[in-house]
Amino acid sequence: MREDEGAEQALALLRRPEDAGRNRLHLGWGSFRNLDIVAARQSRWALLMDINIHQFRVWDAVLSALRTAASAEEFIELAVAALPARPRLRQFLPDTGEWLRADRARDGSWLAEHAPERFRHVSRMAREGRIELACVDMRGGMDRECPFAALSGGMSEARAAGVVPDSLYVSNVAWMLAQSNGFFGEEHGPDSAWRCARSNLALLAPHFRHIVCAMSLAPHARPDDLQWETRVYDPVEFIRAERWERMAGDGPRPAARFPSP
Repeated sequence: MREDEGAEQALALLRRPEDAGRNRLHLGWGSFRNLDIVAARQSRWALLMDINIHQFRVWDAVLSALRTAASAEEFIELAVAALPARPRLRQFLPDTGEWLRADRARDGSWLAEHAPERFRHVSRMAREGRIELACVDMRGGMDRECPFAALSGGMSEARAAGVVPDSLYVSNVAWMLAQSNGFFGEEHGPDSAWRCARSNLALLAPHFRHIVCAMSLAPHARPDDLQWETRVYDPVEFIRAERWERMAGDGPRPAARFPSP
């Protein structure tokens, strides 16, 4: 399960210096791709979302290592020692240290060896308390207690205070919510989960300039080797109903229930 297709092109687009120096905020779900985007956009603030307690343990270990490490190499050593081993991390090499060190050679990585300023930027954010975690479900309720209504209001308040909601990352969560079973084996029903997610994100997306999402399968994806294409959307394009309808009918389907072994 990877989102590599199109990712480097997306990150190159996000690195364009057309509005450098603005007081940017990043908000996202999921993986280290959030940190790639934060480094590319030179975000000042980051709000990282999830609903999985394991992912919060991962982020806690990462933030602790970031606050201490003087370099990307030291961060890797500290993170490997602190990251939870069970359940298995969603990494693409068996050894966590080897996986993180391999990322040092990836062009768009926040750990890239050729761009040490990216790691310095992210670690400074962690040390200064400018990366926050929150438990928010994309399927969240649509009543007056809806967290997305509160988030939307918060983005308006942030902009009024001079903070610019800039980048929103939703990973492949939208696509997964269109499957019969989700990441943790939960049943989604015929189509209510992704429709709830779209309605919720329609409250949030208009605040942001760039929406980064892997909501379409890559052309070479197979049921036993799912691959998604990462793209950058503007808010109107991202939330368009026909795009989500097409996503919900996109094949192939997963070959097995999640989570992956």
